[in-house]
Amino acid sequence: MIRITIFKKFFFSLLLLSAVVMSVMTIQINRSFKHGLQDYLNQNELNKVNQLAKLLAQYYSPDTGWQALKLEPRLWDKLFRQIGEIPPPPPRREEPLRDKPLRTQHGIDPLSFRVALYSDSGKIIEGRPRGERFPERPLQEVQVDILVENKVVGRLSVTQSPVINDELANSFYLQQQSNIYWISFFAAISSFLVAAALLGRFLKPLTSLQDGAKALTSGDYDHQVEVVGNDELADLSEKFNQLAFVLKQQKETREQWISDISHELRTPITVLRAEIEAVEDGIRKPTPEVIHSLHDQVLNLSKLVDDLYQLSLSDTGISQDLSDSVDLKRVINQLLTRYRLRFEEKNIEIVSDLSIKGECIVTSDEKLLNQLFFNLMENSYRYTDAGGTVRVTVTKDSKFFVVAVEDSSPGVPNESLTKLFDRLYRVDKSRSRAFGGSGLGLSICQNIVKAHKGSIIAKHSDLGGLKIEVTFPIQK
Repeated sequence: MIRITIFKKFFFSLLLLSAVVMSVMTIQINRSFKHGLQDYLNQNELNKVNQLAKLLAQYYSPDTGWQALKLEPRLWDKLFRQIGEIPPPPPRREEPLRDKPLRTQHGIDPLSFRVALYSDSGKIIEGRPRGERFPERPLQEVQVDILVENKVVGRLSVTQSPVINDELANSFYLQQQSNIYWISFFAAISSFLVAAALLGRFLKPLTSLQDGAKALTSGDYDHQVEVVGNDELADLSEKFNQLAFVLKQQKETREQWISDISHELRTPITVLRAEIEAVEDGIRKPTPEVIHSLHDQVLNLSKLVDDLYQLSLSDTGISQDLSDSVDLKRVINQLLTRYRLRFEEKNIEIVSDLSIKGECIVTSDEKLLNQLFFNLMENSYRYTDAGGTVRVTVTKDSKFFVVAVEDSSPGVPNESLTKLFDRLYRVDKSRSRAFGGSGLGLSICQNIVKAHKGSIIAKHSDLGGLKIEVTFPIQK
């Protein structure tokens, strides 16, 4: 299948459009010029006929009418000479004048041959009657009144052609027509050249984007396209560069993510392998303590795999139905009831402030909220020293519910606060593994909160440890 580039599509579209426009314009200009020229010639004749009417008015008498014109046979010819026209031809007895109309050297009938004088009663005075003037030709008749003391005393009838029939005028028209065609032709060529140059310039960003897309396909995420101008294509180029930057970041994150997962899985697997090989080689006996140690390693590995699975679900949004109305206070109260005994075993005091009036309704999935607060409570349980305190509060403002989960020492360094939600990040890796932490819990929490169009941040707590603050939009 033949591939047609976008340049060719645009160019030939402009070519066709220009050809149609120039053709229509040329035809209309040609027609307008033709009719305008003939109208000019006809109007010029009417001006002379008006002059003739003013001259004839001098020879009219209220008593004798047009008798003076009849008594002086050469007066009609004289009046035509005064207005710059040749006099009408003399009648020939042997051959009717209407059968062989007289023409000038340019091929048009003289004005004097096409003018006749009528009295106010419609009687022919001079010239030829209307019906005898070129009956076979598509001519038009115009009448000019002769006024004496604002009274119509006669009329001049002139026959004119609606189309050019003068050889000189026709030659001028043909010359101008040829000029119009040549001008249109050169205008079309110029427009094509300009269109080709402009299209090449306008489509240059698209070519750059095409090259950039090929570079991204081959894995070159450092490729940047040139941003030219400030139009939509420039915006598209900027977005493309942003896309390349994001893809590069995602690639680096993915590579780091795979590396971290491999490292996290390798540690418990290595321990398990060493323990099992020691039992197989008879170095260690399969005592209950050894089996319990192996079981703990399996549990840690299982917890890591489960957290990875939950994180993948929260990333993709699978099994998220956020259409239920859930009471935050009820979910948190139920979770505190379940955790209270466990915290007491570690001698950690739970302090809660859920005294906010009324229900705290949010649009959510109750299972996701349970998982969110479970992860936050589990995080405080693992990383709060015995004899410490965990405090849970719920407040509200005009737009949001704010849930804060904070604990006592140990605290978190300032540089670690912004990294706590990174996947597999641990402040103290050896200590985290000892407590069974995978470094994924807060990442899962962040995905859940984002799905609810809320926010989650980490701060220093005035209790000496960490404070996790979560906001949810208030249901309206």
